[in-house]
Amino acid sequence: MPLVSSPQGNDPPADVAAAILGAYTAFWDSYWAAAVHPVNPDHPGIGRHSVEPLRSRTVGVLVGRVTEGIALRLPDDHGAGRIVRIEGWDSDSAEVLDCFVDTAVLYDVSTGRVHNDERATVVHLALMRRTGDAWRVAEIFEQAIHKERTDGCVMQSNIHRAPPLEAAAPASRTVREGGGVGGEPRSPS
Repeated sequence: MPLVSSPQGNDPPADVAAAILGAYTAFWDSYWAAAVHPVNPDHPGIGRHSVEPLRSRTVGVLVGRVTEGIALRLPDDHGAGRIVRIEGWDSDSAEVLDCFVDTAVLYDVSTGRVHNDERATVVHLALMRRTGDAWRVAEIFEQAIHKERTDGCVMQSNIHRAPPLEAAAPASRTVREGGGVGGEPRSPS
């Protein structure tokens, strides 16, 4: 069965949409909790809300941050203007589009020296998989980083919105050598 485009009106049933969006935001809540000082690559939410290949890559990013002695600081306005919507779905997979203002600060925990405090509006496309009776994030691709625009997202939300943010939004978005934004692996090309 092909993915159904939800902006065109073929939304998943409300309980399925809630499960998809809930799993997606739970992954990010877990990631943000794991990425602040002290960084915790073993955070149980990473395993609970993700599958391969994202799970190993996320743990690798967090292990790298422990090794480098860096962590995130999440300002109160982190994730402002966030819009999350289901772009397509079928019984076992879904695509989620996420847009937010990223204000995370990547810093050295021993000195406090800031590695990155650049603000940007970020758009991600996530691939979700249903495994057993739960939805999990399988992959996240950067779709756009708007460094000049930090006034929020311009995409329209559909009727299914993500639950309110518990913590903030994803890691800082500076592309570094050997990795994507905030030191995370580059999205596949």
